[in-house]
Amino acid sequence: MTSDLSFIEEYPEKIQPKIYALIEDGGIEDYLHDLYPEEHKILTDKALFTYAQDLRKKYMKKSPPIHKVVFDDGDENIYNALGLKDNELILFDNGHKIKNVMRISSIFKNAPAELFLMVVVHELVHIKERSHTRSFYRLCHLIDEDYTQHELDLRLFLISQGL
Repeated sequence: MTSDLSFIEEYPEKIQPKIYALIEDGGIEDYLHDLYPEEHKILTDKALFTYAQDLRKKYMKKSPPIHKVVFDDGDENIYNALGLKDNELILFDNGHKIKNVMRISSIFKNAPAELFLMVVVHELVHIKERSHTRSFYRLCHLIDEDYTQHELDLRLFLISQGL
C-alpha cells in the first residue's frame, strides 16, 4: 500500500521539506522514537474504556457519557478515520436510547503514548463537538497541549507503519 502524502501540503511551507526528507531518508521511526520513547500500556478494550472515561471525567464533565470504547481491527481507510465515534441505537420496549460508542483503530496499540493520547482525545471530543470546528480544536488543545504537533507526528507514524 502506498502512503497518501497529500496531507503534507496542509502544513507550512517551511516544514514541508523536513517532512519529505524524513520520509525519503527512512528516518521516521528514529525521529518518532527519539521524540516519543514512552509506549502506552492500553492493549485491551477494558483498559481503553477506562482511559477514555478518565479523560472525559477530567476534561469534559458535562459532555454526554460514552457507553462503549473498543479497538477496531478495520483499517481500510485509516487516513480519513483514525477512530470512529458513532451512535448505536438500542431498542427497548418503551422506545429507544442512543448510546455513544468510540472505536479506535487497533493500529494504535503500538503507537507512542502521546500519539495514542491524541487519537483518543480526537474521538472523545467528537462526543461533544460533532464536526471539526474551532471549538473542537480548542477542546483538543485543552486536553492535549501539543495536539497539532501530535497530529503531524501521528501521520508520520502511519507512514512508518506502511499505511
